[in-house]
Amino acid sequence: MTIFRKKKISYLLLAIIIVAIARLDLIHLKNNRSSNPGSQISNLKSITINDSGLRFQLATARATVGEVLDELKIQLYPQDSVSPDLNTPLAPNSSIIINRSVFKQRIIVPFKTIFKDDHDLAYGLTKIIQEGQPGQIEQTLLITFINLQETSQKILEEKIFTSARPKIIAQGTKLIFTGFEERGKASWYTKSNRLIAAHPSLKKETSVLVTNLDNGKKVIVAIAGWGPDRSIFPQRVIDLSIGAFWKLGHPYQEGILHNIRIQEIWQP
Repeated sequence: MTIFRKKKISYLLLAIIIVAIARLDLIHLKNNRSSNPGSQISNLKSITINDSGLRFQLATARATVGEVLDELKIQLYPQDSVSPDLNTPLAPNSSIIINRSVFKQRIIVPFKTIFKDDHDLAYGLTKIIQEGQPGQIEQTLLITFINLQETSQKILEEKIFTSARPKIIAQGTKLIFTGFEERGKASWYTKSNRLIAAHPSLKKETSVLVTNLDNGKKVIVAIAGWGPDRSIFPQRVIDLSIGAFWKLGHPYQEGILHNIRIQEIWQP
């Protein structure tokens, strides 16, 4: 719910209360007419109050602007402005305009998602350790109105109402191999920075551990296409994206990794 919807609801409730008080005032005056005929009813004045856009009318016997606002228990903040001022005598058909300045609203704070490696969980599996919970902060706003139109807004204070609780997800890092393994050369075939590769027989989305046996560097790639053509390059076991190639060696020196091992990773 936005601040302006909240404001309208709270002001609507205030208007209902004010109308009820005004009716009670009228009933009280009518009950005293017989004992004091005309003495109080002659002082009853019809006035209009416009409280930041919420307009209502009532009858009152109070003498000043401040007295009628006190009677109606309309709370004013130091930054609010009232026109005419509180000491102004009330005349029949007077209008009181209140420009509100300080409002409070609550903002939903989304929770964060944190991933943690779980070395006992198989690669590709995830497990929720903790569900996330949004938080709330309470903002005190200074809003300036001119002629009931908002002209500026400033945050005076922010307080944590409820802290957000992060969602924690365990992601498996334990590698379980299917037994499929090949050794040979690797080249690169696309300038994508994604960790993908092409293989002549493995299905798309298959995860493969690629190891450069010359330096021990490793990378896990997902099969995304077909290749290399073994009829033309019989010693090549896999084509890598340039992003994956960088993890194992320098793609622009020779463009070939000579001593590569690939292992298919079991996936649930």
